[in-house]
Amino acid sequence: MNEMKTFALFCLFMVILWNNRLEAKVSRCGKLDRPLNGKLHKITKSRYRYTCNTGFKLVGVTERRCKVGRKRWTNKKPRCQDIDECKSKRHSCSQYADCINGIGSFDCICRPGYTGDGHVCTSEVNLQYLLDDDSCGIVTKQPNDTRKRIRRIIGGQYSQPGEWPWMALITVNGGPVTLFSGVLIKPGWVLTIASLLHVDNDQLVKEEDIIVSLGENDRNKPENEEQQFRVRPGGIIVHERYSRMKSTRHDIALLRLEGKAEVTDYVNTICLVNKREARKYERGRHMATVSGWGITEPIKLGIPPSKRQHYSGVLQHITLPIAGPYKCKTYTSYEYHKKYMLCAGTMDNAAAPCIGDGGSPLTIQDPVTKRWLLLGLFSWSEGCGQPSKFSYYTRIAKYRTWIDSKIYSNTDS
Repeated sequence: MNEMKTFALFCLFMVILWNNRLEAKVSRCGKLDRPLNGKLHKITKSRYRYTCNTGFKLVGVTERRCKVGRKRWTNKKPRCQDIDECKSKRHSCSQYADCINGIGSFDCICRPGYTGDGHVCTSEVNLQYLLDDDSCGIVTKQPNDTRKRIRRIIGGQYSQPGEWPWMALITVNGGPVTLFSGVLIKPGWVLTIASLLHVDNDQLVKEEDIIVSLGENDRNKPENEEQQFRVRPGGIIVHERYSRMKSTRHDIALLRLEGKAEVTDYVNTICLVNKREARKYERGRHMATVSGWGITEPIKLGIPPSKRQHYSGVLQHITLPIAGPYKCKTYTSYEYHKKYMLCAGTMDNAAAPCIGDGGSPLTIQDPVTKRWLLLGLFSWSEGCGQPSKFSYYTRIAKYRTWIDSKIYSNTDS
């Protein structure tokens, strides 16, 4: 009996000794500290897991395991690295806000002209401010359907007086580009592209060198319906983020006229497309119209026009299908950003705007209201009339609030 008790005590002693040895081996993991900006979780007695706080990501080992008979775990510790939510676009800032990265967090600040908490930004301007004119986008002079004379714009046809009453012919004295287009959006405001309002060293042309002609059809002869204006001092407003030397994005500008145009059968404003309408009409295969006084013969990229290639004397227009983002990006060697641009045309590109058509409006008619809407402004192309190339336009829906805010802040109360 005594032998049995002695054996039992011996077994108990051995079990205790073995457990102590296990604990000694387990303790060889060393001191387990949680990483800075992170946490340490005990899964089992010999297994631990690391995680990071919100706004950080784990770099290095994710778990630490200590098992009997194994070598001591490496002393290398994981670390929690700050996530740049702004750069990785893992943030909830409004599209009208700037994201500012912080340590483990980010801030959203509404851009000038907007108000809110940064996650929701609303315009400080009434979005209907620009469209209060009930006559926008209405054409009262209907074209003659019997007209059949066709000519290349490239591939377009002549327009009749009053057919596109929002067209603005812009001429510049002493500029590198002397003729281009714009569109009347309010009686005292013309919308065009920024790239044609610059001279050398990215400097703006002078306001006094610009003449804006409204109601123009045949620019080589008077038609008694034209209205001409100068641009007000300080009346050239270019998008703040546009840089001709760096990018094709944000190619948009406003011209504030010295006076207000009189709305007639030959001069009228056009409606600006809103986001809801843009989602419907900017899809591929919708047909849109572009008009201008540009060169009427194809030109290859990098080859200047010959002396016989003149700007059209009479306003012309063409109808083109809107191309989808895939084609727009695939068939150009330049940068294309679907957020800021549209493109239009066909693979053979038999119809296309050309030199002199810069700033020409890309428009579409609403089938219900019959009003014409401005989708884009012709910005650039790789040559014109070249196969497998498209024409690219500044996307108006993206800049709708910018336009409204600039006009609102620069209009006399």
